[in-house]
Amino acid sequence: MAFNTTNSALDAAGLPDGPTDVREMTHAHKLDCEAAESDCRFIIQSENEDEAIELAQNHMKEVHHKELSNEELREEHLQTV
Repeated sequence: MAFNTTNSALDAAGLPDGPTDVREMTHAHKLDCEAAESDCRFIIQSENEDEAIELAQNHMKEVHHKELSNEELREEHLQTV
């Protein structure tokens, strides 16, 4: 993350007071396979929700021989972090 300031003073929260160049934080979509399969520690995390769902579906099908719909994954397993 880029951080640039031209003023060395700190504000009440201890953050630089002055111009900054900070990228906007984005949310990540996380699916933890352990929530569905207690013996699997596979975790998917992506800024793109559709990509996270697709990767989770592929993992569940290839490793656990289960097919879950997009909605099942979104409603039961998807976390936004």
